[in-house]
Amino acid sequence: MSSDRSGSDRLVPDRLIPDRLVPDRFGRDDALADAARDDHVDDGPSSSRRTVVTAAAVAAGATALAVLARGYGTYRAERDAAYARVDPDEHRVAHTPVGDVEHRERGSGTPVLVSHGIVGGCDQAMRVGSALVDDARIVAPSRFGYLGSTIPTYPSPSTQARAFAGLLDDRGVDDTVVVGTSAGAPAAIRFALAFPERTRGLVLLAAATPSDRERDGPTGPPTPLLRDPVFWLLRSRAPRLLRRLFGVSRGDWQRAAPADRDRVDALLDTLFPVAPRRAGVAVDADFTNLHVVDHADDYDPADVAVPTLVVHAEDDPLADFSDAARFADRTPNGVLRAYETGGHLVFGHGDDVREHVTAFVRDPDGYVAGTAPRSATS
Repeated sequence: MSSDRSGSDRLVPDRLIPDRLVPDRFGRDDALADAARDDHVDDGPSSSRRTVVTAAAVAAGATALAVLARGYGTYRAERDAAYARVDPDEHRVAHTPVGDVEHRERGSGTPVLVSHGIVGGCDQAMRVGSALVDDARIVAPSRFGYLGSTIPTYPSPSTQARAFAGLLDDRGVDDTVVVGTSAGAPAAIRFALAFPERTRGLVLLAAATPSDRERDGPTGPPTPLLRDPVFWLLRSRAPRLLRRLFGVSRGDWQRAAPADRDRVDALLDTLFPVAPRRAGVAVDADFTNLHVVDHADDYDPADVAVPTLVVHAEDDPLADFSDAARFADRTPNGVLRAYETGGHLVFGHGDDVREHVTAFVRDPDGYVAGTAPRSATS
């Protein structure tokens, strides 16, 4: 098992993240200048896949420039409204031993801590938690580098788990159900492993789980995409393309119930503004998503003693289904809820997912004991 240097708690973000990726506290991207500028520096080995993605990102930036030249007023108004939604004055900050954790909290009942995915934040975590479970106390932190959360020297998922524990201490929460989505799953798994006495249950949704396969291509969006104008363009002018990146086809979208469409729209709204999330994206792309593969032994499902519910779509283009299924199968108290379609957002199954996650949150042990067979597919 690999060592974890999570004991290094001094906060020095610039040792890990280049200064150009750390925005001023909610300093806005300049629309036209940033759309045109390519400040991407890639010192690592290149690949054809990375080259294609980067070229597409640069093209998107150029397109954004042209669109903004015609509709800058609209962009500016929607940008300012987006920044108002993530105003730091509207969030709480917990001062933990490994740094500041910005968070939101809502509701009452069983505590549910949500570890959000890449290009997320406490706003996304709250959206996910509210969509997943009824009658719960949602604790929604921003992970390292997202919005107002700081970055420690060694931002491993284990260190992030310690930050979660510090947040729960601050909020007076003894134990919780932990939900990990996408790139937020490694920290959720590490929390369950490090603090089993504080973990009522573990839910992994479209999760990045340990894999025995070699890494292939980039592990996060290329830097040229991480511009407010580009993300605004995708969200407001090319939503079908944005949904497609998450595995939602045009046909699935047209056939879906309005409630499922609303859930996806609400979630995608949390991707913008992107500037206050860039440092967190860099942590995930350069550290989190690599760590769960390169140090898979640190996430051994056989060591996860708490009740575990894994929810995953078989056609997920971003998080491999076979890895998730294997994790559920090897977890002593694990259950897999699988769907043939849905992509990375498990789209089209919102009501069913909510029903099962809510039942699990209310009684994790009872849910696992009463679910037969262990792997259910819809």
